[in-house]
Amino acid sequence: MIVLTWVVRDIKSGFPLANEHLGLGYIASVLRKTGFEVAIVPVELPSMQPDIVHQDRISGEERSLLDEGAYTILDFRPKIVGISVPFQEDALAGFELATAIKKAEPSTIVVVGGHFVAFNAAQVLKDFPSVDAVIVGEGELTMLDLTECLVQTGKLEPVKGAALRDHEFSSRPLISRLDTLPFPARDVLQYLMKDRGSEVREAHVSGSRGCYGGCTFCSVRSFYALSPGPKWRGRTPDSIVTEIKAIGEQYGIRTFCFVDDQFIGPGSRGVSRVQRIVWMLKRLGDVKFSLSCRAGDVEESLFSDLKAAGLESVFLGLEAGVDSSLSRLGKGLTVEHNTRAIDILRRLGIRVSPGFISITPWLTLEELQGNLRFLLEVNLPGAISLLMRRLRVYSGTVIERHLLADRKLRGDYKWYDYDVPDPRVTEVLRALELYSSSLLPRWTNREETASPLYRSALTIRLQMFRERIINSILSAKTLDDCMALCDAVRTEVEGCHGSVQAS
Repeated sequence: MIVLTWVVRDIKSGFPLANEHLGLGYIASVLRKTGFEVAIVPVELPSMQPDIVHQDRISGEERSLLDEGAYTILDFRPKIVGISVPFQEDALAGFELATAIKKAEPSTIVVVGGHFVAFNAAQVLKDFPSVDAVIVGEGELTMLDLTECLVQTGKLEPVKGAALRDHEFSSRPLISRLDTLPFPARDVLQYLMKDRGSEVREAHVSGSRGCYGGCTFCSVRSFYALSPGPKWRGRTPDSIVTEIKAIGEQYGIRTFCFVDDQFIGPGSRGVSRVQRIVWMLKRLGDVKFSLSCRAGDVEESLFSDLKAAGLESVFLGLEAGVDSSLSRLGKGLTVEHNTRAIDILRRLGIRVSPGFISITPWLTLEELQGNLRFLLEVNLPGAISLLMRRLRVYSGTVIERHLLADRKLRGDYKWYDYDVPDPRVTEVLRALELYSSSLLPRWTNREETASPLYRSALTIRLQMFRERIINSILSAKTLDDCMALCDAVRTEVEGCHGSVQAS
């Protein structure tokens, strides 16, 4: 028996477990096809607060829940437990789960995989004795080889794509033809359907892997570069639409989210492939879907066809509203590209979900103001919230290397942090954080704030103040201007709280 797991924590959803994990679904499907018994068992933790972007410690409650999760996993009596640790945000929880499993059953083999651990395999094996192997690259065939090796020899032996202690590592080539993989196991979707029924309206589909962009902040391209092979691979349209049809027939789901890092493939061949997908989806009929892409890929004729095939929403990697930041982020695009893409999608009636990175280690007040002007000009909802989005420094990225070389990072590989050097920006961000936090549910913790009337009055008052904040940010030039803004926000929030309470 093999158990595949990951720590589930979703700050945006009312439910901790909101979506499938297709990576583990693919591994499970490959193992089952070979005859192995596999269970997918997510371990759920309480949601983090929206202002917490990572875990640098495990609370007592979380440790208790991870211990319970470990015993739930061990109830299956697995020989191997595979834990997905994709990014730094919850890496410590994943390692704590591995420790709990080993403590309860030392003979269990613990294998971890994901972007984060792949870039730090040697350090993870050194720092966390509970981890027996780290998968570097795609997991399906490496996990299969590790499992077959364990069954045949009773112990782990070196295989391509797996980092082991005291063994030389050998990389595994990327899977050249994704169509050779069986469709991913849908255990979690079945669980969600059973648990929530009609509330589950969407399934995830992976139509491609990799990205041909050169973004300095993103680990996707670097991750696939760890293994020999092309930087972007796409499934055939026939395979994708066959899977969508099967999900619709089995689960009654007609809405899909393509989880591809870059849905539109490179060059004219990529466009031709998408056009084939469009044609097949139109024939299938009654399908709605969303996708992710770069602003430079948005062309009116192509996206008009996608709209006709059922496209409703696009996660658009804008990242910034000033060319200097776009250049540092390695986008290879300009603000003009971003504006044009938004205009096209809006004309077509396609919802835009923006990817935006405003706060960076090089941010100046002038760049922050440029980002704000852009957000206002293109009229994206939640401009202040988008203005506060912070660059996360992920392992394996170009930005990580540069910032480490320049000694601008605090912490270690498990989680980095940094300061913004412009003190004017620091004061503006302090003002925005104060403004935003006053609207969060924590204000209702006091008995007098629990009244809906109070809450409504407070929100209206603060929203009216929003325009004053925006104008103050755009007109600020000196540190004194920014400090005055912070003081004004603090005074207004406190006065708003008192005046509404009195009313």
